[in-house]
Amino acid sequence: MNGLDLCYTLRQITPDRYIYFILLTSRSTKAEMLHAFQHGADDFLSKPIAAIELHARVTAAARLLDTQRKLKVKNRQVKAALRKTQALNNAMDKDLIAAQQLQTALIHDRHRSFGRFDFTALVENAGRVGGDLAGFFAIGATHIGFYNADVSGHDIGTAGLNLRAPLFCPSWSPLSNFTRKREHVAQYWP
Repeated sequence: MNGLDLCYTLRQITPDRYIYFILLTSRSTKAEMLHAFQHGADDFLSKPIAAIELHARVTAAARLLDTQRKLKVKNRQVKAALRKTQALNNAMDKDLIAAQQLQTALIHDRHRSFGRFDFTALVENAGRVGGDLAGFFAIGATHIGFYNADVSGHDIGTAGLNLRAPLFCPSWSPLSNFTRKREHVAQYWP
């Protein structure tokens, strides 16, 4: 077995551990160098070899292998951190799904008639959990109560306008119905 055969064989049987090969040969043509590199050699020196040049190339190889070793350590650390982050994200996602189910369950009546008025509430969360929660309920035979819980930090007055503004709009106005559909984007808007 010659040096190239050894190099090629070791590359096949140890793919997870890198071995740096400096091929020492009496041949020195460009075609032979190309053939050596294609079979896995990392460096190529022609005989006769100067000790100082061999020392320099081995030192460079050691530096490269040390950098590779450090990268493997960093990759293991990154993979471990990623596993921890994914576990935390999975736990958070479960909590957010439970919060979304709770938030959606808080709205009992999505459509209700109060005398000559019909009210419809549309709940579409932007993510797992929406920031605002709005709804309505009857207070006796002649009064209606509205609630708007803003948990996102927006001004509650601004959020309240979403409930009051439609009451002051004429019936032909798109704002008169909480769930009027936009034809061009097929979304609901207050």
